[in-house]
Amino acid sequence: MCSVGAAMRSTTRRIGVAAVAVAAAAALMTSFPAAAGAEPATAEACQARLKQLTAWARAEQGLGTVESAEAQAVAEASSRLRADGIDGHHEASVIAVLLIDRSCDVAFENLIRSPPHRAWVFHPENCGMGWGAVVDPGGTSRFIAGDFDDVGGEACILDEGALRAAWPPPPREAARVAGADRYETAARLSRRVFDPGVAAVFIATGEDYPDALAAGPAAAAAGGHLLLVPRGSVPAVVSAELRRIRPRPVVVVGGTAAVSDGAKATIDRHLADTFDRWAR
Repeated sequence: MCSVGAAMRSTTRRIGVAAVAVAAAAALMTSFPAAAGAEPATAEACQARLKQLTAWARAEQGLGTVESAEAQAVAEASSRLRADGIDGHHEASVIAVLLIDRSCDVAFENLIRSPPHRAWVFHPENCGMGWGAVVDPGGTSRFIAGDFDDVGGEACILDEGALRAAWPPPPREAARVAGADRYETAARLSRRVFDPGVAAVFIATGEDYPDALAAGPAAAAAGGHLLLVPRGSVPAVVSAELRRIRPRPVVVVGGTAAVSDGAKATIDRHLADTFDRWAR
């Protein structure tokens, strides 16, 4: 059960989260990705990692953070109930679900790249933090919930000495996403960042850069991703990723000289969804 104090809080101030990135390209380099071999192996380690990432991400905004018993109780209850198959946000500020082999760091990156969820993580007055992480009974997914509350203005004063004593600085190394070629690299990046049901996918030729360069910011603004194809075909890794994320819509960028009607038809057969072509 959620704590009595949490239950009394207005549910209108709670906003649920699907862990969706707004800017896919930004996932190539982040301020606090996990270093190689640093991925939390247990739900408890994931929970601790989320607290560490939150505290240091808020510090970069000049905000202090403390652990809150009330926020912790809400977060743990929310993640536990969702792992048990009970839908709902259960008073938590943010929630996410990811496959057991997906990174908790990626879940955090996705949360802070979604504007409404970022607003909760970086709320200037809600400096009390709690995170819950529970593996579902089948052992396939981790259910994550975070809660943030007002524990008084003093908690919001950044004290870097106290911060370092409570949580060591997270690694600041570049994340690497790579495939056998540019098409597989883009597909792997999509798999690293996006869950099924992504808002949109833009398709551009991988044989020249101008269309992809223009499409990247548009895809990010739409809350989606950019995938690359050769002019006349759709690589198997791209087809597989399109089927996995089930985007709505798919936007083909460039005329038939860039992405042929045959390639567009292949995408159509895979998805049977809403399509558009943007070209002069």
